[in-house]
Amino acid sequence: MTTIAKQDKIFMKRSGAYHSELDKDIVQKAGNFPLMQFKTKVKVNPKFLLKGDDMDIVDEAITYYKANVFYKNFDMSICEADKLLVYLIFYIQSLLLKFNGRTKVECDKMAYSLAIENFALPGDGKFCLGGIVEPLKASEKEVVRQYMTAIRNETGLRLTQAVFKNDPTKCDKWWMCFNKRKFLNKTI
Repeated sequence: MTTIAKQDKIFMKRSGAYHSELDKDIVQKAGNFPLMQFKTKVKVNPKFLLKGDDMDIVDEAITYYKANVFYKNFDMSICEADKLLVYLIFYIQSLLLKFNGRTKVECDKMAYSLAIENFALPGDGKFCLGGIVEPLKASEKEVVRQYMTAIRNETGLRLTQAVFKNDPTKCDKWWMCFNKRKFLNKTI
């Protein structure tokens, strides 16, 4: 796991938003969209399963959400993993909007239903990173849909743990104060 001091140095060096440091965890690319390993208890293709306690892309998205949500620009040319990081930040943003005024149990159910609902894939016209990612080949679509469903589900589970860390009946105000912000002036 990276230390705070190292994160601050990277932040200052790039003079902008926090970027992913996990390019090494990219297992596969679909078009030019990275599919990375992550820790999960959700059913996922074993090649995407990260073992151990190291930081994964979901941890990065949740950790960097509060800092990155203030940015209207984000340079995705720094590393390939940033495309997935940005997508997860958009997803966290959409979850937080739905969490307001609900309990942890309600939010867990809502996060699960949002994870499995029909969503735009990288390269689709309605995908939030439209001009940045290439369209998928027909053979890649099902693998990407399964991957995205699993990572959305895992992100929802971890986010509810963070938002309801202190009280399972009430959202943490230090998370909810960010739910009105629009990262890059967009939503998914």
